[in-house]
Amino acid sequence: MVGADTALLRDLEARAARRLDQATLGAVMIPAFGHNGEHAPALLLDVPLVLRLVRGFLKEGSGGSKAARVARLVDAYLAASAALEAGLRPAEFEELARAVPAHARPAADALYRAVDTYLKVRPRSALS
Repeated sequence: MVGADTALLRDLEARAARRLDQATLGAVMIPAFGHNGEHAPALLLDVPLVLRLVRGFLKEGSGGSKAARVARLVDAYLAASAALEAGLRPAEFEELARAVPAHARPAADALYRAVDTYLKVRPRSALS
């Protein structure tokens, strides 16, 4: 939403964050439209926006099954973005993975698969 009012964008993000537990993977595969500053030329997906949504959801204090649903969503997003995003730096991947508290992930299998995908699609030199 290039050119939209900043206050309006923050309000939309806050509303989306509150309902993140109801989102599908397709809903959070949001294209980057060149407004991500340093990330604009490198990223296809708006990873910083998804990180803000996750943090906004968790700030609301939602726990239990809602937090577990968001954890599953984040893990699926990490796996998908790891496969698609050549420009996704290790620090960005890690930041999004760590945004979800451990208690929201009863099992880390999906996160391990996302890390495995991330490492498989990148040569060692790209991880430095």
